[in-house]
Amino acid sequence: MNITDVDDKIIQRAQELKISYLEVARKYEASFFQDLAALNIRKPSIVLRATEHINEIVHFIEELMRLGYAYRTTEGVFFDTSRDSAYPRFRQVDVDQNTKGVKRNARDFALWKPEKAGEPSWTASFGSGRPGWHIECSAMASKVFGNDLDLHSGGKDLEFPHHENEEAQCCAFHQRSTWARCYIHPGFVRLSGDKMSKSIGNVIHIKDFLKDHSAEKLRMICLRFPLRAEIDFRDKLVSESASALAKLNDALALSDDYLRGRFSADISQHDLLKALNITRENVDKALADDFSFARATAQIVALTDMLVQALRKTEEGKMAPGHVAVASLSNYIRNYYCTMGFRLDTMSGVAEDSQLSNIVDKMMDFRFEVRQLALALSPGDERDKLLKSCDEFREDLQVEGIAIKDMKYRTSWTRSH
Repeated sequence: MNITDVDDKIIQRAQELKISYLEVARKYEASFFQDLAALNIRKPSIVLRATEHINEIVHFIEELMRLGYAYRTTEGVFFDTSRDSAYPRFRQVDVDQNTKGVKRNARDFALWKPEKAGEPSWTASFGSGRPGWHIECSAMASKVFGNDLDLHSGGKDLEFPHHENEEAQCCAFHQRSTWARCYIHPGFVRLSGDKMSKSIGNVIHIKDFLKDHSAEKLRMICLRFPLRAEIDFRDKLVSESASALAKLNDALALSDDYLRGRFSADISQHDLLKALNITRENVDKALADDFSFARATAQIVALTDMLVQALRKTEEGKMAPGHVAVASLSNYIRNYYCTMGFRLDTMSGVAEDSQLSNIVDKMMDFRFEVRQLALALSPGDERDKLLKSCDEFREDLQVEGIAIKDMKYRTSWTRSH
């Protein structure tokens, strides 16, 4: 991952605050990585900063000039787009030819900006100054990945001009027709119809969202939409995400109860395992089709619903064991969500301490027996008192983070958050 730690906006902000541009850059970099950690997103294994790779950037520009893809002007060094017959690769954009100024072509873009008073600059063979936005990414990515790249990601607003120009630079430098094999451009998260943007001021900060909601809620929202689709953020999405997480939590807790022997069910192992194999194939196809997380997740939700329905078949006298199938489906469902970054340890109904889990199991069994005895009594004070005590017991445990659910043949419990 590359970090842009010097550009026009950073310099402008530093001048407004009367501090170093690096102070501004490091502040937002630290905040970004704090948000990643809070969202359970793994930090990139390699992080490169533009200001720490000026030599590589200068060399990259010198090579482009040597190959005839870049030229020097009084306003810096520019990339000559007319030398790239494939430009633009991603989409056509109309450009006013009257705006070219010192450039040979209106589409040409800056590789190196000349030195200005009060701005950071570095010496180079083509004049003192600082790198343009696009060139730093090409130089640093090429340092790590060489002359080709499998996946390159960034918001849809980076498709043009940033990724367009980055691809052109790398193809020219490495003398290839294609540099990155696949670009991933996720859609925007919008608020009140507009893209969330600091410049507009319509932003919900990650830290503020996580004060009231879990990171898993945000992940579940994102998984419901196609990768390139735009999400119009609203409260309804959060509540729907919470409901989906609750259903997942209940399903995993139910399968855990079954595998721990807390109840029996009429399980058709053949049907469940067949559904599992079909789901695996469909999930793989969905992810291979432009990373369609929404379609893949829909398959997982359908499989989860099927598992829950099977576990609720508890008619007396029809108790076919199905531990292999239930364990297989439960593990696959858990693995999918873990792969997607969900922290299931914060959602699971299984207590971290096995001894505590066994104690709560016995408490649930005792409460279930008391409740069944109460329900068998004729209406009256004694019956009402017992049922009221059972309800109060449930409410007391809810306060302690344990949610109780009364079912026909058993009482189940999960950790609530």
